[in-house]
Amino acid sequence: MKNNWFLILLTLLGLASCQKEQEARKPVSYASGSFIRQSIARNKQILKEQEAAFTALIKKQPQVQFFTSKHGFKYFFNQRDTLQTKALPVKGDVVFFDYEVRTLKNQLIYNIDKFKNRQYQIDKENIMLGLREGLKLVKEGDVATFYLPSQMAYGFHGDGDKIISNTPLIVKVSIHKVLRQVDLLAEQARLAKLDSITKAIINDSIAKAVSATASAAPATLPSKSSPSNTLNNSVATKPSTVQKSTTTENTPKSNTDTKVPEIKKPEVVLPPRKKVRAIKVPPIKMEVQKETIKNTPLLEQPIIINSTKSRK
Repeated sequence: MKNNWFLILLTLLGLASCQKEQEARKPVSYASGSFIRQSIARNKQILKEQEAAFTALIKKQPQVQFFTSKHGFKYFFNQRDTLQTKALPVKGDVVFFDYEVRTLKNQLIYNIDKFKNRQYQIDKENIMLGLREGLKLVKEGDVATFYLPSQMAYGFHGDGDKIISNTPLIVKVSIHKVLRQVDLLAEQARLAKLDSITKAIINDSIAKAVSATASAAPATLPSKSSPSNTLNNSVATKPSTVQKSTTTENTPKSNTDTKVPEIKKPEVVLPPRKKVRAIKVPPIKMEVQKETIKNTPLLEQPIIINSTKSRK
């Protein structure tokens, strides 16, 4: 019986050793769609409440004609081009504008001085979503007011200053100037062409000036010859002298040939030396062994051994 239990234990140990090592457990991810669904539902509720507030404001202004953009926000014109002579800004156009920001209770958050003389290129720069889409609805010279929900304004984060999270805004915009992209490209091409013409004129004038100075250079040389010029002149004139000497060597010498005088070297005269006056040193009396002797030069003084100074 004991042997059977022993065999059972051995088999169990063998089976346990054959099992694989336990794998590390992966972290459990709790990120599910419930959180996203809750945030979407909350944003829808916030948007619904803000639209209700905008609707209440619009009902208080029956005399004003409101428009609805394709993004859902409401707006109206304080001033509008009734003649329809100008086109709406499109992608690439540059808009110059001012705007001010208010709350739904018409409380001023930022006045027009805060955002004055702003410049924005349509769909090519980052700006508040409501203004990005609203500026496409306003022409040059128009003044419009936009009722922007928080999703079209600064959203959940706010602007980090006066506008807190989930704040609907009333934004009044004034358009001063719209520069068309076609005009901008034409102006850039004109400036580039003008720049190339000016560069060509400058290069031509520089080339003319260089050629004029090069042609006038020989006439403006100094009259005095430099050592290099004198050396060249001596070399140039040397063949004639050599030719003369060769002719004289070929001719027979006569007794009447004149001797060439010797060239005396100039004597070097040194300036006279200045006389040095001897300095007279007055004699100094010294008492040595109660005897007075005159001061004599150092080499001529007697050497006194065991001399004692006189005591007072």
